[in-house]
Amino acid sequence: MKYFFLNTTKLVLALLILSSSNVATLNAANTNLNLGVNEGSLSVQSPSVVQLNETNLDNIPDTGAWAYVLYDDIVVRDHRSIAPGWSATATLSDFTDGTYTISADSNTAFYPIAITPIGNSSITGVTGGPIHYFTGPTDPTSVMTATNGNGKGRYKNNGYLALFIDVSTAPGSYVGVLTLTVS
Repeated sequence: MKYFFLNTTKLVLALLILSSSNVATLNAANTNLNLGVNEGSLSVQSPSVVQLNETNLDNIPDTGAWAYVLYDDIVVRDHRSIAPGWSATATLSDFTDGTYTISADSNTAFYPIAITPIGNSSITGVTGGPIHYFTGPTDPTSVMTATNGNGKGRYKNNGYLALFIDVSTAPGSYVGVLTLTVS
C-alpha cells in the first residue's frame, strides 16, 4: 500500500508539473478614457408665441371674464461651474391691436403652479414666485429663484398667464409681450 501511495503521489506531482507549464500567463492593460464637459451659461427660454383662449364678448358675464393660457414652458438653465443662485423675473407689456390697448395693470396676472426639475436637477433651494397682478409694463414679477449653492441644472415653471377682459373691451387681435430675464 505504501508503494502504491508513493507512486500515486509521484504521478500527481508529475501531472501538476505538466499542467502548470501549459497554463497561460494572464496579462492586463488599462486605458484612460478622457471626457471633457464644457461649462455652460445661465439662460432662460420660453416659446416665441403662446395663444390665450379667445373670448367672445357676447358670452362673457357683465362683470367680465379672464382669458388665460397655461404657460408651462419657461425653462431656466444654469450650467455654470459655480452655483451662486439666480432669479428669473418677467415683465408684461400692454396688449395692443394697433388701435386699442388693454393695459398691463391689475388686468393681468401670473399664477405659478409648480417648479419641475428636468433630468437629475435638484429642486433643493429652487422656488416659484408668488401670484402676481401686474401694475404696469415695468412691474416685474418673480418667476422662480434659486438660493446660493443651488439651482444647477434645468427647471421648468408651470403656471397660468391671465388677462381680464372687460365688457367694454374693443374687439381685436391683441398682442402683448412677456419679457423674461434671469441673473
